[in-house]
Amino acid sequence: MTLSDVDKIEAARNIEQKMEPGKISREMLQCALKNNPKEFMRVLNDQKHPSYEKAKELLIKSLGEGKVSPLEQSRLPKALHSILKNTSNPQGLFEKPPAHRGPGSTPTSHPYEALGAAALIQKEVATSTGKTLKIHSTDRIDFGQKAASNYTLSTRTKGTIESDVLIQRENAFGVITESIGIDTKYSKRTTYSTTNGLTRQLNGIRNSLNDGQLDEFHFVTNAQFSSRFKQMVNDTNTELIKDWVEKSGNSEFNNDIQKISGSKNEDTSISEMVDKLDYNNNRQKINQLTEKYDIPQIGFCEKVNYQD
Repeated sequence: MTLSDVDKIEAARNIEQKMEPGKISREMLQCALKNNPKEFMRVLNDQKHPSYEKAKELLIKSLGEGKVSPLEQSRLPKALHSILKNTSNPQGLFEKPPAHRGPGSTPTSHPYEALGAAALIQKEVATSTGKTLKIHSTDRIDFGQKAASNYTLSTRTKGTIESDVLIQRENAFGVITESIGIDTKYSKRTTYSTTNGLTRQLNGIRNSLNDGQLDEFHFVTNAQFSSRFKQMVNDTNTELIKDWVEKSGNSEFNNDIQKISGSKNEDTSISEMVDKLDYNNNRQKINQLTEKYDIPQIGFCEKVNYQD
């Protein structure tokens, strides 16, 4: 810690302010990462290092103690090591992202956000959209980033949407070519079923995909998603196809959607045919259709776990 950091903590103690343990832990870890990153990485990667247990304790407190299983908590140092090896200065990890990334942003507050990111560094996973999801060594990782922070976009009146993990992919010239948002959903049970606030979130994701701020968005869980959760995601995907149809007017698409929907009535509108799409039984064909026309879709990935 720097002298300035120590002074702040001492000043708080002198006037008997209560400092939340997680906040203190985040500040200490952020200081360690800034002041001596090489040594910090050595500590995280060596269980025999004298400071390993202390770093592990601070890390658990900073991300939220008891939110995941003890075994998963024990994996946090190695998970963080793999993240920092990929991106040495991720935004939103121990301190809130810059104001331009969206008002009200907060630092990482759940261990699974880090564990989920580490899992995607470790392995490639299949998504419901027919694509694969992986964090490559050349990708940048940030946490708690918000879309629609550029208020000249059409999403200005529709709020912002946060990505627990944001993957930014660059080309050979250092230009960002792809932005992939991830929302990590953790469950201590076999199924994640919470849908409170999901409608608003899905509408925000839909806006961000349509505006081009995000190229992909995926929900990731350590468990499985409930049928209700999946249905709500697929209903939004149906709306995304309608949004694309309204903007494009592609005549070839009309023939393709007619085949998949099974509609034989020539008077049936494209919107009605899109409504007939059955994601449960025709997902592969729908994925082929959206891939062919580059129609944005919201995906979900299940049983994504980091293995130490």
